Amino acid sequence: MNARTQGVSKADNLLEVRDLRVSFGAHEAVRGIGFEVARGETLALVGESGCGKSATALSLMRLVPSPGRVSGSVRFDGRDLLDLSASEIRAVRGQQISMIFQEPMTSLNPVLSIGAQIVETLRQHENLSKTAAWKRAVELLDLVRIPEPQRRVFDYPHELSGGQRQRVMIAMAVACRPRLLIADEPTTALDVTIQARILELLDGLKRELSMSLLLITHDLGVVAQHADRVAVMLAGRVVEQAATVQLFARPEHAYTRGLLGASLNLVDDLHYRGWK
Repeated sequence: MNARTQGVSKADNLLEVRDLRVSFGAHEAVRGIGFEVARGETLALVGESGCGKSATALSLMRLVPSPGRVSGSVRFDGRDLLDLSASEIRAVRGQQISMIFQEPMTSLNPVLSIGAQIVETLRQHENLSKTAAWKRAVELLDLVRIPEPQRRVFDYPHELSGGQRQRVMIAMAVACRPRLLIADEPTTALDVTIQARILELLDGLKRELSMSLLLITHDLGVVAQHADRVAVMLAGRVVEQAATVQLFARPEHAYTRGLLGASLNLVDDLHYRGWK
């Protein structure tokens, strides 16, 4: 591993992925990738649709659907998550590692109020009474800046805007103060103004809750503004890793250069800010 692919020291890594493979029958969606996420760091996993980003995220949580197979090593704070029993990994999900899925309208249960769904998460992992869990649900909606949380806690997903539903998903994901938050395309289908607000919210929560963040995206503008380091995926492999400033200023892999070249406004902006 050379200087460009090296992260922080091993002692500072919260997550270490080695030779991760995800296969569906004869098709290998993720092909022996490796990366690290340091404590308090935001790592962006970048690549085009179909390159294996979401399969990677699901494999870290042991959520790859059957008949998918996962192998390799996923060490979280020293423990290999792929070796844990079903009950042990359930204790990790939500409490230690949490995930924001791509589409909140399909991820939220349409027949339960948003408060009930947050309460379910809290009671599952935090052993709170029903009263305490509802109080905490209101606090979480306030934390993610849902207006009038005492009233909106009883709303159903269809009564909320797209940006508000995404904030509810974030509230559920951070309910148990996880140490690692995986955000899989957290601004999909949102307009530009709402995207910026959601990403600023994630940055603030990361600092406030002392989390690490794995940000999965194809948007290089998001990466430039919000990531500490970047891992670039192509056809199931990580082809380049570097600090964000370094990667944007001196990309080494042809695919990375192509991604940057396809984003002319971003390249102009980086020149303006003195990155190149």
